[in-house]
Amino acid sequence: MSSTGWLRAERASLAAEQLLDAAGELFARDGVAAVSMADVADAAGCSRATLYRYFDGKDALRTAYVHREARRIGAE
Repeated sequence: MSSTGWLRAERASLAAEQLLDAAGELFARDGVAAVSMADVADAAGCSRATLYRYFDGKDALRTAYVHREARRIGAE
């Protein structure tokens, strides 16, 4: 990996975490079924195109969120 490759990967990881944080807040408040990708993008302060760069769709976003939360619970 190039000397800047790790930084790019770190930024991508942070961006994905911020998107998952925004999704989680909306899922908790409104319920998963009521939350759209546009809602998540708005809450995260990014465009839908940016959101779709990280997650192919709502199912992928939901799955990533559930996996992240399961890892957090397992770490406790």
